[in-house]
Amino acid sequence: MADATDARPRRKARSVASQIFIAGALVVAGALGLVFMLTATRARTVADRSLGLELNTTRIAIEAALEQRLTSLQRLAAGLTAVPTYYSRFEAALTARDLPSFLDQAEEYRDQLDAAWVMLLDQRGTLAAWSLHPERSGEDFSGGRLVVRALGGEVASGAWLEPGEGGDQVFQTIAVPMRPPGGGAIAGALIAALAVDTRTAATLRRQTGSEIVLALIDSARVAHVAASTMPAGDTAALERAFTSRTADGHVEVSDFIGAASPLVTAGGDTVGLLVGLRSRAQALAMVDPLRSSTFVAFAAGLLLALGAGLLISRRIAAPLRALVRATRGARQGDYAVTLPGNAPREIGELADAFHALLDDLKAKEELVAVMQHDRKGRVTTTSPASRLANGEIFANRYQIVDLIGVGGMGAVYRALDKELGETVALKTLRTEELRQDETSLDRFREEIRLARRITHRNVVRTHDLGIVGDLYYLTMELVEGRPLDDLIAQEGQLPIGAVQSIGVQMLRALEAAHEVGVVHRDIKPPNLLLDASGLLKVTDFGIARLVNETLGKRKFTSTGMIIGSPAYMAPEQLAGDPVDARADVYAAGAVLYECLTGKGPHDDLTLQQIFARSVNDAPALDPTALRPDLPAAMAAVVRGALAPRPDRRFASASEMLAALEAVSVRGTGTMRPPSLATSAN
Repeated sequence: MADATDARPRRKARSVASQIFIAGALVVAGALGLVFMLTATRARTVADRSLGLELNTTRIAIEAALEQRLTSLQRLAAGLTAVPTYYSRFEAALTARDLPSFLDQAEEYRDQLDAAWVMLLDQRGTLAAWSLHPERSGEDFSGGRLVVRALGGEVASGAWLEPGEGGDQVFQTIAVPMRPPGGGAIAGALIAALAVDTRTAATLRRQTGSEIVLALIDSARVAHVAASTMPAGDTAALERAFTSRTADGHVEVSDFIGAASPLVTAGGDTVGLLVGLRSRAQALAMVDPLRSSTFVAFAAGLLLALGAGLLISRRIAAPLRALVRATRGARQGDYAVTLPGNAPREIGELADAFHALLDDLKAKEELVAVMQHDRKGRVTTTSPASRLANGEIFANRYQIVDLIGVGGMGAVYRALDKELGETVALKTLRTEELRQDETSLDRFREEIRLARRITHRNVVRTHDLGIVGDLYYLTMELVEGRPLDDLIAQEGQLPIGAVQSIGVQMLRALEAAHEVGVVHRDIKPPNLLLDASGLLKVTDFGIARLVNETLGKRKFTSTGMIIGSPAYMAPEQLAGDPVDARADVYAAGAVLYECLTGKGPHDDLTLQQIFARSVNDAPALDPTALRPDLPAAMAAVVRGALAPRPDRRFASASEMLAALEAVSVRGTGTMRPPSLATSAN
């Protein structure tokens, strides 16, 4: 009888191949999982860093918008108080202590300044009239820092917190001294206020793309929400976040992160905050394609690793199986067995493919760093024939600092306004023939007066027009920036997303100008300035008419060359016909065409061919001929602006702006901040 142990079934052990396969699969899966986790973590870090940059840009934009409102109000108020008629009425009412007259004047000042309210004070700081509270007078406001500075001869500004039936309300205020136009003792002060409220928040939201919250700070230094562009539920959560602690300028609630800009009184007390909020989910959505691609690559790599592991394990086990077969064959008497050579000694490193993913992420971080790297802009070396000397006092008011540049219309200098203590851009104009035509000169002056009414963050503000001897000059806002043509010359074709941003800002500026009846007539890259944050400003509003009026009906020089920028001029403008806002639309299309392709729409055409295209009603130029990857919607916007016939173009800058904002651009690059060359050409 056989031994019972011989009949027991022997436990089937795992094969060497399966053990190698399982061990290798576990190691590879662990390595790939770690890489995936590191990649996802790094992507979130990049998203948070990007969110921080966006919040900082929003904070800067909010503070710039508030400062622009105050500056505009201050200049208007200073101008009105210097009008002799207004001052005489104030002085007469002051002498007679005529409260109804004071109230009438306060309301008239309020209407002229488009202010929320106006307050008039006498030389002792006593309230004469307040348009917000007509029933109040005789109160002493002399202790307020705002009033003290105004009665001391300064122009002061600061936040003002005013109680009301519906709760406290915050205002931006300026105070200017009331003195005789020719100089003399200060007779009182005017305080004007602009409301900071829901409408302000909505405007800032449109300008920054961030959610805006206005919070007022109570005596316990706790902030309470007064206005918000966020949904009601988010506003309630934000209220709880504010009231749970003293506001410190940083806000984090639900999915939103915010940065605050304080509203500070003339005495230095913070009475409110304007908070710009960005969604973390939206920031993460920007890197979701990378995370999804990483996951897909992780899954694909794991499958490849399993297949390779199976193949390698079989190759390692093959010599062992051959030895078993040889042993069995030998037992059967078959000795003619050839064993294979040595098996592979190592398993391939299956994670190599994912090193490329880590390299890609590193490259992305480096790209972000490069996008923040300033480059030097162009330096103008040409000097005008009659250059103003550095340090020279021009027009008894402006101290010349240095020459910025020389263009077809004249020279531009950086100058210090000695009266206001501000640095401005001063442009001297070449108007030899214009001075011989008083009608043209009057129209030019009117154009400049209209241009001064344009108040927009994307427009270089025009201050004053003057004349010294036979030399006309303009003073303008000084923009530390870089002209767009410099960027195009350096980069060639710009990223599609960057072009969309440039176009949107340019069209917003034109929209604001057209609303007050100003047609630019000379939109071109040298007149578009970009600062380090990517903010675009359009310059030379009102000056382009100078060329047309100077030449009258002569559109060509003796050599047959057209005066102006034909590459950007609409056909009707080339022909010398009257133009309207659609001429600016055409020029905007030409600028977008050059940004997208690196070439102007008419670079390869002679002047005669340009005229022939307009006369023959040729189809609008298509930028996809030079840039096939251009989204169809973006190309359609450019073609719609470059139609030779005005009635086939976008009817207005607003219509073109809406079409451009509707373009969905995926995979676009981000424009590097331009260098800090200086404003105008």
